[in-house]
Amino acid sequence: MNVRFIRDDGEKLALTLADGFVEKSTDDYLPAKSLRTSMFTYSGDDGGQMVDQNYDPWEITFAGFLKRTRVNEVWAIRQKFMTFFAKRHNFTAVFKRSDGVTMAILKGWVSSAPQVTLSGKLDHVQNYSVTLTFGDPYLYAYEENENGDQVYSDTIIVPKYDDSESAQGYASSAGGYVYYGGGYLYAGAKVMIPVFTIDSIRDINPVWRVTGQASNPKITNLTNNKALQYDGTIPAGQELVVDCQNQIAMIGTADVTRFMSGEWLTLDIGQNKIRYDTDEANDTASSTLEWNRVLG
Repeated sequence: MNVRFIRDDGEKLALTLADGFVEKSTDDYLPAKSLRTSMFTYSGDDGGQMVDQNYDPWEITFAGFLKRTRVNEVWAIRQKFMTFFAKRHNFTAVFKRSDGVTMAILKGWVSSAPQVTLSGKLDHVQNYSVTLTFGDPYLYAYEENENGDQVYSDTIIVPKYDDSESAQGYASSAGGYVYYGGGYLYAGAKVMIPVFTIDSIRDINPVWRVTGQASNPKITNLTNNKALQYDGTIPAGQELVVDCQNQIAMIGTADVTRFMSGEWLTLDIGQNKIRYDTDEANDTASSTLEWNRVLG
């Protein structure tokens, strides 16, 4: 299983034979998770009660040896390895399985300094190792575009909620919602609510994108009744990007998190129904939700 790393400043390093790295056995690259339980213990014969459970951070050691026939090549690879795993950086580890599926572990940091040591007296064979601790101990789906930049594995477009009677040709139901093709939900003439299923081992906190113009845009998950709103107007041509997992909102380089109200959006395991609203009739007609599937 090949592994490569992406640093938080965009720098990349692949531990592949083509790049001069020979991996050791990868059986322990994905070690068993450790579960921590907090609980109340009662006196007498009452036993105890579980309060909460969380996975401990994942600690993984990546090791092998550098292999090139020329001494200067090996030392150049050594320098690249040592400088890449610098302190005060976060790392994403990307794995490609033999069946072609690509997955990633996020939010890693160097917990044991990178080491490159000589193997015996041959300075063209050197052992390498580095240990990373990952604060988010889950495997995520990972995809890239043609430029090698990460893109989200799942995306849906959420049209603006519109219950006007001017639109024709849609099914309607006086008693509530009805389904009408393509995974959307309609009530009245033209109410468009995406209906989709999250296949995951846990809930998802997506990224929400809205391109201006949009006044007080609001996104609501009708399944769990969580709603999130930007209190203000997004100018035409600018984009609001709301990262619900890291709880930050940006318009360009400006941090606008303080203008968010409500609850950070969560997509539940199973079916979700999403509604998007704005205040003005001529506002942008849709917004987008993006996320990476949780594989394990």
